[in-house]
Amino acid sequence: MKLSARLSLMGSCLGLIFLTALPSSATVVGTLVTGGPGTVTVTPTGITFTTNDPNNTPPSSTQVGVVGPDATTLTYDGGPPLATGDPIDINGGATITPADLLAGTVDVTFPNEPNLNITLTSFGPGTGVACAPGMTVGQSCSPLGGLSPIVLTDLGPDLTEASLPFAGTAKDLTGTSTVSGLFTQPIGESIESLATASSFTTTYAGTFTFTANAVPEPRSIAFIGLACLFMGIVVAKRRKSVA
Repeated sequence: MKLSARLSLMGSCLGLIFLTALPSSATVVGTLVTGGPGTVTVTPTGITFTTNDPNNTPPSSTQVGVVGPDATTLTYDGGPPLATGDPIDINGGATITPADLLAGTVDVTFPNEPNLNITLTSFGPGTGVACAPGMTVGQSCSPLGGLSPIVLTDLGPDLTEASLPFAGTAKDLTGTSTVSGLFTQPIGESIESLATASSFTTTYAGTFTFTANAVPEPRSIAFIGLACLFMGIVVAKRRKSVA
């Protein structure tokens, strides 16, 4: 093989190796504390994060907040840190149905940080256990006869923790990653009072905890190209030895 051809192949190899070494997943990870007077309503067929938080113009679903001594630690690539009071919108205030989640059209957006976007693909699962009178501290159930993806845990007299597991994808300037996590919120009511209505509504203020996991990006094509390149070199050598 001529020297120029060898140098060309070597350059291609090095370029592909460098490309595959570049980061290709988003860096969205940490805790997102939410606050404000926005509300979330759960029914047997959907969840609505209403855009009724008037602390932002236009009103938002919720906002970056502080819970006690805990502040938001969520990090991402491509913009300034999230600030207390920044608006957060979830699905534009429209009801989220299972079909919306499967279609990947449920977006969590940050109007002040356009480089950050989270798409939710699933909520739950809940416990599958209906809430009933007489539950004791530490026991858990789900509203709406156990059908809701929300998990309610008895923390004592007139104190309940509501939690909502979720999964989805997150995007920033670095790329895309899968995310999973949990939204938790303490509520000053008993489980029985929360679970008796046909819908479940509460003030939307709590904590999202995000765990990021890398997913394949278009750069993974570089791995395929690299493998093909090496195969081509092997084939060329075999042909040369046969000749």
